[in-house]
Amino acid sequence: MKFWRTAIVLSLIIALWMVLMPAVASGQVPSRRSGITLFTDGSFFAYSGILNRRSSLLLHGEKISAPDGDRVQVFVQPLAFGFALNRDISLVGVVPVVSKRKSFQPLLGPSRSALGGSVGIGDVTVLAKWRFLKLDRPGGTVQLALVGGAQLPTGATDLRSDDRGQLLPPTLQRGTGTVNFLAGFGGTYVNRRFTTHFSGLYVINREGEQDFEPGDAVEVSVQPGYRIWQRPFPGPEMGIGINLFVESQGHARGTGTILPDSGGTRVFVGPTIWLNFKPDMGVQVGVDFPVFQDLNGAQLEYRPRLTVGFVKLFWF
Repeated sequence: MKFWRTAIVLSLIIALWMVLMPAVASGQVPSRRSGITLFTDGSFFAYSGILNRRSSLLLHGEKISAPDGDRVQVFVQPLAFGFALNRDISLVGVVPVVSKRKSFQPLLGPSRSALGGSVGIGDVTVLAKWRFLKLDRPGGTVQLALVGGAQLPTGATDLRSDDRGQLLPPTLQRGTGTVNFLAGFGGTYVNRRFTTHFSGLYVINREGEQDFEPGDAVEVSVQPGYRIWQRPFPGPEMGIGINLFVESQGHARGTGTILPDSGGTRVFVGPTIWLNFKPDMGVQVGVDFPVFQDLNGAQLEYRPRLTVGFVKLFWF
């Protein structure tokens, strides 16, 4: 409960600060899942909260344990900061606040036990985004960009259990202990009220602490949307959309050995809604449902995940 209180208070403080901050710029945020870059001399701050949950053991797509067995909960709060070198190149840094918690029912004992759960900084990501194509026309635009960067080993890798003081497994640590690399592309298509963002990303995961190496990962996303309500400039405006994410990851390795119960492919689909109070400030909420899971070996099933976000743009 202490973790949830901290997370909720932090979210409310950031949200209130962003709503009360006066407007000083106009533009759009250069998400890695779009082709948009910042305006010249622009910058932004964004906060998101992403809750991932897993429960019920799956083997070849079939449940082999009850939902009240092992459960894993990962709550990530990325704090993103970005600024524009020029109209086509943006630099972004992402500082994640991470909490990972695993609960289980011991063989002996009436109550559930838990591992992890403490809140702290995870591995920081630095990104560069280059927009190489921008075709504008009345009421619309097409933009394409390349994205590249690295994940730096800033998160803790020595967290221990509260009861016995044992070192937690790598999957429950907030950091990896190594530098990982990522590269991909993003695109945006706008036709009056219709907007579509699409992207692809490849992540090279290297061996880190405890001789653990997650498999390389690939993510493809398509996010069509429609502005259902729009006031004359400077707004506000509201829109709805659909998120489609395809995420695939190879087998992990431990001490050089392939771990059979790791990696796989999952597909998430879900609705999202956003509200831009002004051109430089907005909020978004979405829920993604796992519609397909092809997991290697025996792994916990992915549950619906919740995402909330706030963004504020500036002009220096």
